[in-house]
Amino acid sequence: MLQPEGDDYPEAAQKNLEDSRALMQSQRYDAAGYHAGYVMECILKTCIQLTQPPRKIHILNDLSQKAIQLASLPHNQTARYVPSNWNAGNYDVIKNWRETIRYRSAGYITQQQASRWVTEVNGFFKKTIITMRLDGVI
Repeated sequence: MLQPEGDDYPEAAQKNLEDSRALMQSQRYDAAGYHAGYVMECILKTCIQLTQPPRKIHILNDLSQKAIQLASLPHNQTARYVPSNWNAGNYDVIKNWRETIRYRSAGYITQQQASRWVTEVNGFFKKTIITMRLDGVI
């Protein structure tokens, strides 16, 4: 799944998930939440990449809509890996994530918010990336 320019979305998802978990344990909630957003971005790009080149954007709602669209196509490989509960409503927890939160002051992301984001992406990682690896897709 390595891209020509060197991007590897499944590996980046795992790396950012591990960072996010470690940062939560260190009570660095802003950084944990920031990395959780990148986990979701990489998961979505991995799902999209199964059938077409991933988009070079960071907007999670746009990426999730694309993944949902691909999963709804008959016999599309993406459908196997997009969880059945994957819909826009599930993104209420992370809809405010954007790559620019790295510029916010300390405390912008609360412990509760970071915990929800990390928990959510951990579940999606298991349902997508782990399943793809077990199936030999990636």
